[in-house]
Order: sequence, then structure tokens, then C-alpha cells
Amino acid sequence: MIVRMKKLTLLLYHAEKERFLRRLQELGVVHVVEKEAVLSTELADCAASIKEAGRILALCRKSNASAAGGHVETRAVLSAEQMIKRFLDLEQQRADATQKLQKRQKQEDALLPWGEFDPSLLIRLKDAGVSIRLFRATRRKFESIARTQPAVQEINRSGSDVYFMVVSRGETASLDAEEFPAPEQSLSALKATVDSEKRRLQAIEEEMHRLAGNKEVLKRWISEQTDLFEYRAAHGSLEGAAAGKALVLNGYFPAGNTARLQAFLETYTAWFLVEDPGRHDDVPVLLKNGPFSRMFEPVLKLLSLPNYREIDPVPFFAPFLTLFISLCLGDVGYGSLLLIAGIVGYYKAKPSIRFVFTMIMIIAGFTMAAGVLLNSFFGSTLFGGPSAKNSLVSWGADIFSPLSPIEGPIGIVYPMMGFAMVLGILQVFLAVTLRVINTFRNNGPAAALFPLSFIPLFFGFLNVAAHRHFFNLEWSEFTVGKFMVGKLFIILPVQAGLIMIVTGLVLFLFFNNPKTAFYWRPLRGLWELFNFCTAMLQSILSYLRLFAIGLATSLLGSSFTFMALMLIRREDDSLNWVSPLAIVTLIILVFGHALNLALSIVSSIIHPLRLTFVEFLFSNLGFKGGARQYKPLSFIGKNHKEVMQ
Repeated sequence: MIVRMKKLTLLLYHAEKERFLRRLQELGVVHVVEKEAVLSTELADCAASIKEAGRILALCRKSNASAAGGHVETRAVLSAEQMIKRFLDLEQQRADATQKLQKRQKQEDALLPWGEFDPSLLIRLKDAGVSIRLFRATRRKFESIARTQPAVQEINRSGSDVYFMVVSRGETASLDAEEFPAPEQSLSALKATVDSEKRRLQAIEEEMHRLAGNKEVLKRWISEQTDLFEYRAAHGSLEGAAAGKALVLNGYFPAGNTARLQAFLETYTAWFLVEDPGRHDDVPVLLKNGPFSRMFEPVLKLLSLPNYREIDPVPFFAPFLTLFISLCLGDVGYGSLLLIAGIVGYYKAKPSIRFVFTMIMIIAGFTMAAGVLLNSFFGSTLFGGPSAKNSLVSWGADIFSPLSPIEGPIGIVYPMMGFAMVLGILQVFLAVTLRVINTFRNNGPAAALFPLSFIPLFFGFLNVAAHRHFFNLEWSEFTVGKFMVGKLFIILPVQAGLIMIVTGLVLFLFFNNPKTAFYWRPLRGLWELFNFCTAMLQSILSYLRLFAIGLATSLLGSSFTFMALMLIRREDDSLNWVSPLAIVTLIILVFGHALNLALSIVSSIIHPLRLTFVEFLFSNLGFKGGARQYKPLSFIGKNHKEVMQ
């Protein structure tokens, strides 16, 4: 949920400015509204320094990780400022050394075909009137040149190319070949230069590795400078009033801290007003959810934080997203592998990211449950029964796997297809319900009537279509496995369905836009009705991708298992694990299922996220977002008291 905020307006005596801000930063509950003009040159430089230091810290961590044995020698002899200056210096030196090395290596590669020789000899021969020119040509062209030029000497051959020189006195005729300029260095001298540049580059890298050992110094400095930056930004946000004798500060804080903040403010010569935020105030947002929903908050932050006056959608989409991902994977074997990976990662990871592996373990548990419902174990049939052959367990499909494919009168029936559509209907209308609540809270009851009309329109249509066999479809016979879902459509009489449709149409046509003149609304409503019908159909059908991805995962896994076991299957259908081909079977099983799991994980994340973002949040909930995150003025460094001294 979104934590309720209070707005603070403060009028402070100017002489208490410094002490007040230091103690406010220690209190750490007020999000100070910074003015755009606050970012002075000094603050801009401070922000740039923090950003640069953060980049260097990331490089230091990478350097630590790549060091042999994970150990880097630590010598805390430099201050953070000296370390930053030296690191930037070394980066420039490394760039220069890398550029020179690449240039020398290109020269060396160009000189290699000509072999070792003394360039000064070419100069002496030129002074004596003897010209030596270097060429490269294809073999056919070289043979033609060699026939017409007597003073041609082959030097080297590489593939279809011939490297040669032409010796002459005075000018020589032009040749149909690529000419090379006379080298200024011998090959041995050039190799020595390359080795020297490599040693220089290695020395620079080693010094950067040593500097990386002092990353804790840099980390503390970043924390201190961030605290100082926030303090100065808040300092600049205090606007002068009453001829400079009073200062004004605006901010927001969680309503639960009201008593604590008021007690703090009463110790100063200050006037303050604590009130609820206005309708048009840009209120920062703080999310507060339970342990399960909190893990999915980063998913919403990929888009944006919700507007302060919206309902927090995280607790509502988190269970659906978990279920969608697990249904797309839908395999007991794959779920078991994910569970093992989650457990290992949880105990190996840093505490700050353990929630990711907790989420993986939860999804793995749901994936295993979905695998039981879908009757799949590494693509093979898990439970047997009348409609499930060649299973790992000879019975149980009818009891444990209601979503597994079954033989119907006209072929194989997939209950998962109907289940995906039911899930789509549930999530879409949960989104519509939340939209009604959001609209009611923000724009009043009249505006909420338009989204409210979606519900009777849709369910009224289902009722009438089931009773009247719309499009000659047996709507009332719609099933999900053994569950007769379609019977729910005809619980109410057809008259009730017609009343719902008429009620929905009236609300839809006459309350689609309260700001539009009443007599224009039906015309606008007809266009909106067309959009509603097509968008609703598209939204619900989009959930069929859950069935499609789950089916693709199962079929691909089953194919890999079939191909692997085919190599060791005897004529009596038993498996010969002592066959020499058993090793190939194991390789196909391991790599095939690893590939299938990797592909399935990607699609099982992308498509459920698409359903969550597009169908749930944007199309049907009308999610706006765009809020700022609640960031109170507070300390993040351990030695925060030293920052202000």
C-alpha cells in the first residue's frame, strides 16, 4: 500500500538554520522539497564528484572480483580525493598506453611478412643510387611481373599473396601490385617496443589493482559526500522571508511520524503547519507492503511508482504474476531445479539481494505445483490414468492433474486453455474494479460510473450469450477440465442479463466523459463502446499465451526426452542403461533440458510481465504513475557526525 503522507510548511528563525538542518538530518523523516534553483555550481560539482567516485568504486569492485584468488593487497595510504585523482590519472595513462600498443602491434603485423632486416641498409643503398621497393601481389600477378622485371626477389608467401622486392638503379616503371613504404624500424626493434608497451600497461593495471584494495575508503567518502550534498540541497531549499529574518521550508513525511516530528519542531523558534497534501501537490511516494508483495515492488519500479492518489497495484498483481510464471514453466522437474538454485543462491548471496532468491524459491514451489496440475516432469507424463499413457506413476492423473490434456470425443482437449482465459477474466476485472475505486477517489462518483459500466456490460453479455447460444456456441458448456465453468453464466435468468446490459449501456453512453456536454456523450459513447468491445476481447485472449508457452515448454522437453531415450530403448520398450549410447543419452538429456529451461525462463518472464504491464496496469487499470520516491533528508554514512565538523 502507499503510506499516507503529511505536508509540512515551516517558518524558521534564520539564526537556527544550521543547527536545525543538522538535527533534521539526524531525525531522517522529512522529504524536503528542493527548489530548481537550489542546484548551484558548488552543488553541481559535488554531484559530479559523487557520480565519478561511484563509477570508480564500481571499477574497484570489478577489479577485486577479477584479482587472483579474490585478494587484492590493501594499502590505506591515500585519502579518497588522492585515490580518485590517481585513478583518473592511471585511466588516462592506460588509454594512452593501449592506443600506442595497438599502433605498434599493427606495425608489427604489417612488418612480419618481410622478416628481419636493417632499415639503415636501405638508406645506404638509396644514397648509393640503388632503389629497393617492396610490393605485394597475387601469385598470378607476381609471375607476370617476374617475367618482365629481372631484378625481382621473392621475400615471402602467405596464402594467395606473394611479398617481393624490386631492385633497380634510378626510376622503375609502375607495377600492378600494392606497394609498401620502407619501414623505419627493424622487426626486432619493433617487437621490443611492443613488449615495452605491454609491460607499461601491465604496471598500470597492477597499480589500479592495488588502489582497488582501498575501496572502503572510497565507499565511506561517497557516503559522507552524499550526506553533505543532501544537507546543502536542503540548506538551499530554505527560502528567505520577513526581510531575511525567517526561512521557509516545505516537505512531506509519513503520517505515523507526526507526533515525533511535532515534538522535535517545538524545540525551535519556528512556526509550522502540518496538514494533508492538497489535490495538486506533488507528493513523494513510499510503498509499504507485506513480505510477499514487497519482493515484487522492483517490478513496478521498472515502470514508475504509482501516483500518491492511486491504489498501490503491487499486492494485486504479485500473486497473478507468480502464478503466470509458474504456469508458463509448469513442470515438476524444472521447478525442482529452480528450487535448488534458489536455496543455494539464498545462502551464497549478500543479504541485500536475498529477496531475489526468496522470490525464485516461491516461484519454484508454484512451478512444481503447476507441474502436478499439468502432469509434467521434464516433459514426460508424471501421473497415469485412462487418458495418460507411459507415465512415471501408473495412476493419479484424474486426481492430481485436472489441467493435463485429455482425450475428448473430437481429439485432445487442453483444459489449460480454458483456465488461462478464466485467469484473464479474473485479472482484467480486478483491474477494472481498482480503476473504479481510483476514479472515485480522484474524480468523484460521477466519473467512476463510466468504468463501473464495464462490469455489468461484460457479465450481462456472458449471461445472455449463454442463454441464447450466441454464435451457435455452447457457452453454458464451457469447461476447465471437469469444472463446468459455463454453468456459472446461466445461474441468473436471461432477464437479469438483459437488465445488466441495459444498465451498463446507459452508464456507458451517458457518463463516458462528465466534462462533455450531455447531449454529445452518446455519440462519443458509441466510439468508446467499439473500443471497449475490441479491447476487452483482445485483453482476455492475450492470456492464451500462458497456455501456449506452457505447452511449448512441455512439448520441447518431451521431445528432448524422447530423442535421448530412443538411443537406448530396446524392442520390448525397456531401457538399456548399460549401452555405450547411454552416455550420449545423458548428454542429450542434460543439454537439451538445460536449453529448454533457459528458453522457458526467458519467455516465462517476458510474457507474464507483458500481461501485467499492458493488460492489467495500462489497458484496464488506467495506471498513471509518475510519482517521486520518498527520500527523507537523512544520513547514510557511518561517520555522519564527522561530515558536518
